[in-house]
Amino acid sequence: MGDHLIGNVYAKFASEEEAEIAARNLNGRYYAGRVISTEFSPVTDFKESRCRQYDEGNCDRGGYCNFMHLKHISRSFKKSLQHQMYYEHPEYKERRIQRLKEEKKRKHDKESPDGRRHRSRTPEKLPPVRTSEERRAMIEAWNREANR
Repeated sequence: MGDHLIGNVYAKFASEEEAEIAARNLNGRYYAGRVISTEFSPVTDFKESRCRQYDEGNCDRGGYCNFMHLKHISRSFKKSLQHQMYYEHPEYKERRIQRLKEEKKRKHDKESPDGRRHRSRTPEKLPPVRTSEERRAMIEAWNREANR
């Protein structure tokens, strides 16, 4: 395995503040008998650093591949981690509940008094409904104007 790839882990955070807190808390700790050294990556889009062959299931370079082999976690494992996080840090759950309430309120504010959601175009801006004959006459008029 290439020495430059042994033990590198990349994590994506919702904000720079969260990333900074995580980096500060992990730096200097030990994992599997080795010291964790954190640093920020200037890369913001990892699409080009992913190994396409690995994504397709046929990368034979293994540890000598210079591209990232992404490991996805299962939905059930992600959910168990989320439950553990909310158990250990109830303030995160409170913030999430507050955010969901705010989103629901914003969505409700967009609804009309009779409970229906607003459409993207207001009725005043919609073109008038025309019959087939009216539409044909309009198209003929446009064609006459274009031929002048």
